[in-house]
Amino acid sequence: MSYFLSTMFLAVGAVAVYYGVAVLGIWERIAPRGGLMPAIAGGFLVILCALKLFDKHERNEKFKLLSNMWIPPLAVVAVWIMTHIVGMLPAIALMVLGWLIIVEKYSFWRSTQITLVIFLCTYGIFRLWLRVFFPTGLLGNLF
Repeated sequence: MSYFLSTMFLAVGAVAVYYGVAVLGIWERIAPRGGLMPAIAGGFLVILCALKLFDKHERNEKFKLLSNMWIPPLAVVAVWIMTHIVGMLPAIALMVLGWLIIVEKYSFWRSTQITLVIFLCTYGIFRLWLRVFFPTGLLGNLF
């Protein structure tokens, strides 16, 4: 199973590199284009998966599926669904809050403080400073 997943993610990384370089482009004059981050992330994914494929110790290990392994993919699906309803920034804030409470076992008050700091930093850097527009969902342009 580990071999299959490594091969699958290697292919995903290769597609991300191709799409970033050939379709979106990585650089234009003095500024990066939209394909720079997918190309970098895809390149790292290709390198890491290739290293995992050729690791002798990994070939002999059995893959164990644990119940808590489903939490990250379910969180991603929940954020995707919530993005269409409440918008991207509130959806990510709710996911961080839930993660801190459920997975990390932080108190509600501490989780709320951390989530608020993360939300305000993300909003300040990306929305106010860099003027990145996030999907707004049904809330419109509230955030």
